[in-house]
Amino acid sequence: MEFKSGFTASWFTSKYGVALTTGGIAATVAFFQALFINRPGAARMQGIGQAIAMRGGPPKPEEQAMLLSIRTKIFLSTKFIAAEVIISVIAMAIARYI
Repeated sequence: MEFKSGFTASWFTSKYGVALTTGGIAATVAFFQALFINRPGAARMQGIGQAIAMRGGPPKPEEQAMLLSIRTKIFLSTKFIAAEVIISVIAMAIARYI
């Protein structure tokens, strides 16, 4: 299969193409993970925090448990995002040398 500009699908099977594709996929997965896991979690934490602030006083035990659960989920997701970004950077950096 050849595209209009002369680009062929065989590019994806070259070492260069595999490295760039791997890096691109890892970066895309990291982006969507942050968009669909971290962002909503942070918004939920903000809502709970605002409710606590408006009410005044310490958070209720169920609010504390919810905040801890969300925080744990965000921290775990962030570790995976960091690994995916590192994979992306390394793959794209070495692509020109392989």
